[in-house]
Amino acid sequence: AKVNGTSVPAAPAAGQVLTATGPTAAAWQAPAAGDGYASVVVAAPSGVAATDTANIQNAINAVAGSFGGTVVLREGNYLINATLSIPSVVCIKGQGMDITTLFASGLPGSAAMLTAGAGNNLIHIQDLTLNFNKVGRGAITALDDVHFTGQDNRFTRVKFIGNAGATCLSFGTIANGLHNIVDACQFIMNGSANATALFGGGDLYVSNCYFNNTVTMLRMITVGFNAYICNNLFELGAGGTQVIFSNGG
Repeated sequence: AKVNGTSVPAAPAAGQVLTATGPTAAAWQAPAAGDGYASVVVAAPSGVAATDTANIQNAINAVAGSFGGTVVLREGNYLINATLSIPSVVCIKGQGMDITTLFASGLPGSAAMLTAGAGNNLIHIQDLTLNFNKVGRGAITALDDVHFTGQDNRFTRVKFIGNAGATCLSFGTIANGLHNIVDACQFIMNGSANATALFGGGDLYVSNCYFNNTVTMLRMITVGFNAYICNNLFELGAGGTQVIFSNGG
């Protein structure tokens, strides 16, 4: 076979991609980590929080690079006892809501479960449940359970089970948390008094989501400027909760 006049082997092995090996040569090769094709499947949940947390963070670190990659989680409950830090262009993919769960176990009440600082962009979290374990963690002093302050990040088909006094998902301030998308997610506030389900920066897009609370909360969604909120279902189990509050116009 030839590509642009260059002969290449006709039969690639599974997982190989066509790679230039010189100005006039090409070959089928396994992709290197960080070139956009990297993918790591995390070991099945071990039942030990330190092990599960390290396995996931190590997988995130392995695919991180200029073009990122995908971390695939298996079925079951992964126990999380320390904050997972996520860099740009990383996708974390489970097997579905209530099939793959990250469960806070031994995570300090002052700590978020997931963070991505300013400048960490194009992250995608999908097809899993984040259970912040309000009951089992004692006093919760963290402002946010998930704190992303980059841009162009996305959450798809994620169930958030909230904490008392904390924001489930925060995209930071108007100045840095821009162009983020939340689609087909569920926010189950689970008795989370004085909490906010979703705090958005600027240009936040929220669609096809379900919001449920069982006690009076501070508010469901706080938005900055240019928020697009459409086709969502809000089920308020108690009165006195603001559904949408704008702090930026």
